[in-house]
Amino acid sequence: NASLFGTASYSSVSAMIKSGTKSLNMKGDIYAMLPYAATHHDEMTITTWVRHSSGGSNWQRIFDFGNGTNQYMFLTPNNGSEMRFVMKNGGEEEILSTGKKLSTTAWHHIAIAIKPMGNNVQATLYLDGENVAQSDKFTIKPSDIAPSLCYIGRSMFRGDPLFEGRIDDFRIYNHALSADEIASIMTDIGEVSNDISNSYEETLSTDIQAIHPDNGQQTTDND
Repeated sequence: NASLFGTASYSSVSAMIKSGTKSLNMKGDIYAMLPYAATHHDEMTITTWVRHSSGGSNWQRIFDFGNGTNQYMFLTPNNGSEMRFVMKNGGEEEILSTGKKLSTTAWHHIAIAIKPMGNNVQATLYLDGENVAQSDKFTIKPSDIAPSLCYIGRSMFRGDPLFEGRIDDFRIYNHALSADEIASIMTDIGEVSNDISNSYEETLSTDIQAIHPDNGQQTTDND
């Protein structure tokens, strides 16, 4: 389950959907938040379908999990020069660079796999099933940050813009998926997703709790 802050807007046109019957349409005025327990793992994989709008500002977030501006792990589609994944736990940022921006106005499948390896942590970024960036030199695990704020489409930094585009089938697994498993997820686009053993999964496209700022009331939307 994810809580949605702002007025919910969904796309039901087939070209704007990658999984199920509709996708979340984010126009720079809403964001979602997952339960904090979804991210408290030593290793994990985050996957989602993204259709980033053209003309948007830099430093938008696909997701940003953390506790403020000194502890976070985020993925930005474009920081002005590239898509990158970043982790910080009080010290210096640890950065996984792709060398290019996420292209706009087209659907892309994105996956981040994080896996401890001895004293270090391996971070791998997959774009449309292809390994586009990997580092074995990270030292931070998600459980080290223990995020209490798990934003989708919002940054920990107030000056950064909200995400503009569409997000569908947002998932979190409690282990690092293999390249083959990620490829399998890309084809798992039915209304009910298939199970992967020993996984904890949050799927954004179903059961979103919409929180309206004007009255604080919640409504549930089920695909």
